[in-house]
Amino acid sequence: MVTDCLTATQRHYLLMYYRDGKTVAEIANVCGVNKSTVSRTVNRAKQKLMKAFEAELGSRVLSGQCRLQQL
Repeated sequence: MVTDCLTATQRHYLLMYYRDGKTVAEIANVCGVNKSTVSRTVNRAKQKLMKAFEAELGSRVLSGQCRLQQL
C-alpha cells in the first residue's frame, strides 16, 4: 500500500489535517509540538506519497496493468 512509506506520525498528522480539517496550529497544540514541526512533517509526507504514487503508477504502466490514453 502506498501509505506504508509514511511514518506513524506522518499518517497521524495527515489524517488530522485532511480528514479532520485541523489547521497546522491546532495539530501542533494537540500534539504538543511546534507549528513548524507539523508543517515540515506534513510536507515531507506529501512528498513521500507523491513519489510512492509515481512509482506505483509507473510499475503498473510497465507491467501492462494500466493503459495511458492520449488526450
